[in-house]
Amino acid sequence: MRERWITCLMLLIGSYCVCSARCLAWQRDRHCFGEQTVYFQPGSSVVNLEAKRQIAEVASYLKNHPSTAVTIEGHCDDRGSEEHNRALGERRARAVGKELARLGVPTERIDTISFGKDRLADPGHDAKAHQKNRHAEFVLLTPPE
Repeated sequence: MRERWITCLMLLIGSYCVCSARCLAWQRDRHCFGEQTVYFQPGSSVVNLEAKRQIAEVASYLKNHPSTAVTIEGHCDDRGSEEHNRALGERRARAVGKELARLGVPTERIDTISFGKDRLADPGHDAKAHQKNRHAEFVLLTPPE
């Protein structure tokens, strides 16, 4: 029974990282694109004009550094169900990824993941905290040397 549970856990972890072989082997830099965090309106995954400018900066970097890739993490505030926020975070990450692809970044260099409301940027429960938590973050991926 224990072996079966461990096998299921390994399959779950493996499917989580199927998004890319980059998941574990590549160096992750969460700070490189800190200024390019994209913020969203409540319940929305629409990429506005300011967000498009920020995404264009990331696209320019990625096109000038062809060995790199990016993971886009979609986030939500703490309101709504787990399922709703997971789906909304995914829509946000994919919307940003779609804009990167439109700007010429090959889709095989773009990974997306949703954290829903699991990783709040601000643990508060006021409007300011909610606004900070509705975002998509870029994580630069650099291949191992």
